Amino acid sequence: MIREKATSMRSDGRETRAHIIECAGKIYAQNGYYKATSKEICKTAGVNQAAVNYHFGSRDGLYEAVLADAHRHIIDIESLRDLSEKPWSPREKILAVLDHLLENIGNSEEWYIHVWVREMLTPSPSIDRIIEGTALPKFKLIRDFWRAYLETDDPTRVYAAMAAFFSPFLFCIVGEGKPACRHIPDAPSKQAFLTALRAQAEQILDVLSPKREKEDL
Repeated sequence: MIREKATSMRSDGRETRAHIIECAGKIYAQNGYYKATSKEICKTAGVNQAAVNYHFGSRDGLYEAVLADAHRHIIDIESLRDLSEKPWSPREKILAVLDHLLENIGNSEEWYIHVWVREMLTPSPSIDRIIEGTALPKFKLIRDFWRAYLETDDPTRVYAAMAAFFSPFLFCIVGEGKPACRHIPDAPSKQAFLTALRAQAEQILDVLSPKREKEDL
């Protein structure tokens, strides 16, 4: 009975923690780190500050947990590790990463996309810890896919290729809902635009292919 009770308490604690992150994530996505208040988060989650401190240590601890959870939703480290072990070509792995990101970009109503965009545009004091602990390990795996595809370790070539490939999609994430984007003449639907960018991304891969470069020589 004691063991069952302890297990139940742990389960309840995990559920409470996840609930607080979900509620806080929505508030941070709407208001950003600097405008969101602990009072609003506690009221929305139906908990007191003591519960937040118990699960996260502090308000900043909660925010870092929100950012980590947001990044996990966008792309999960375990998924990337599994992908790295697959007997796929580097090109297939790069496109698999892109398709995963496209799925998340399409779900723009989800808070985790917006909370991460806000963090990139207006960094909080937690940005360095989140990048080093959460984002950088994933970035290195994706970079390795590109190294293999380009058949080079030259960081200039690798990062230039990654920038050319991913930048249009980052533009969609950052620009969505902004006034300038709302007033673009004859703007296509979001899905049509992403589909066109997906096809263009494959063309970019073709241009960057070492085989293509050798043929041109």
